[in-house]
This record gives sequence, structure tokens and C-alpha cells, in this order.
Amino acid sequence: MMSTIVEENALNILNDDLKDIINSSYLYDIANKKAKDFLENNEKCNKCKYKYDCLGGCRANALAKHSNIFDNDDSVCAYFLGGYKEKKDKLFKELNIK
Repeated sequence: MMSTIVEENALNILNDDLKDIINSSYLYDIANKKAKDFLENNEKCNKCKYKYDCLGGCRANALAKHSNIFDNDDSVCAYFLGGYKEKKDKLFKELNIK
């Protein structure tokens, strides 16, 4: 099984003290990212009309799939760029769901 960037850089709760894990600079840096940081580091998403709706999706999915926390979450791109948001919004309006 191929290891991920998280597995290579993060501490393991089975082997390491929880205090050390919480204070790990690697995990702290990931948790402390802001939307502004993401948009500044992802040109594709920064140009997308949905950038403020999804902010690139899930950071964990981007990291797992692309080994880059600043990459996009492909499943969220499919939702927005595939027109599913508009379809959902239309259905909710027809059903009078807010």
C-alpha cells in the first residue's frame, strides 16, 4: 500500500503522544490554512466562478488525491461545474425548500 504525504509527515496516534500530535507543526499548518491562502495558491480555482461557494472543496480530499493541500477537490468540482448546484437549487425552489 502506498503511503500518503500525511502518513509520511504526520505523527501516529498509535505510536505518539496526543500532545505531540496536536502540537505537530505539520498538522497545525494544515489546520491553520485560510481560504485566502488556498485561493492565492490555486490558479485554477481562483479563476472559477464558484470559488466562494466551494473554496476548492475538502482539503483532505485534495491532499489525498493530489498530495497538495492547495489543490482542488475533484468531487466538488464535478458538483459545481457539472451543473448539479443549479439543478438542486431549482428542485428546492419547486418544492419550496429553503
